Amino acid sequence: MTTATACPVLAVKEGLERFARKEMCGRCLPCPAGVLSAFAALERFSQGAGTQRDLELLSRVGELLPQLARCPRGQNAGEQVAKLMAEEGEALRAHLAGRCPAGECASLVKYKVVPEKCTMCDECRRACPQDAILGEPYVAWRGDNRPYQIILELCNGCGACVEACPEGAIEKL
Repeated sequence: MTTATACPVLAVKEGLERFARKEMCGRCLPCPAGVLSAFAALERFSQGAGTQRDLELLSRVGELLPQLARCPRGQNAGEQVAKLMAEEGEALRAHLAGRCPAGECASLVKYKVVPEKCTMCDECRRACPQDAILGEPYVAWRGDNRPYQIILELCNGCGACVEACPEGAIEKL
C-alpha cells in the first residue's frame, strides 16, 4: 500500500488514492466513506492545513475500517491508517505544525537564498515557475546589487531553483 516516499503522510495518502482508484469495489459503505475521508485529511496534512479534528478522524478510520470492511483490501487500507497513527505520531504532529520532516510535502517545503553563496547569476529566478524570486543579475559597476530573495508566499516548494543554482546558494528553511 505504501510507496517509496520517505514522508509517511504522503506514502499512506498515495496508497489510499491508489486503493480508491484501482482496488476499491464499492460494495460496502465503510471503504468509500473511510478511505475518502482519510485521504482528504491526509491531503490537508500534506498541505499544512491539517487540524486536530483530522487527527481524530484518522484515528477513527484506523480503528473502525479494519473491523467494518468486508474484504481484505479494505481492511488493509484501514490498517495502513492505523499504523500511521500508531507509529508516525511525530511526523503527524510536525505536519500539524506546518513542517514535513522528510521534506517531501511540496506545500510545506520553503527555501531561502544564502547571500554569502549567491553570485547573482539569475539562474534561480529564470528557473522558478512561480516568479517567486526577486533579484537582478550582478552588475560590477553598480553599487546597489542586492542579494536575491525568495518570496515565501509565492513559493510552491517545487525545488526548481535549487536544481538551477550552480553555487548551491539555496537552502531549505
